[in-house]
Amino acid sequence: VSAASICAKVTRDVILERTTLASGYPADPTTKEWLKVNGDVMLGYSDIVRFSWGTAVEAMKKKCVKITHRVDVEMEQQRKQEKGEPVDDPLKRRVVDEMPLYTALTFDCPRLCEVV
Repeated sequence: VSAASICAKVTRDVILERTTLASGYPADPTTKEWLKVNGDVMLGYSDIVRFSWGTAVEAMKKKCVKITHRVDVEMEQQRKQEKGEPVDDPLKRRVVDEMPLYTALTFDCPRLCEVV
């Protein structure tokens, strides 16, 4: 294990001690509960959560809105085109049927909701 890895782990552990996230490890019941209660429907969790862990992935699947980025769609279309497969554009579909309607009042973020 490299010195940088040890420093990163120690720093993360100190930060976690000051939160309600508990150990931050996926098997920890307190961490699982924290993931259920916290997070944003659009942004997920802060970078203190390791998104590679199955616990975080499952929590985000249940809690967060699925976002499709144009670049991902374009890369997939290019891959299909190169293989000679049919190409469609899922971003042209009506998203109204696929996700709930959110308004500025849905989010607890004063800067987003301020009227200038």
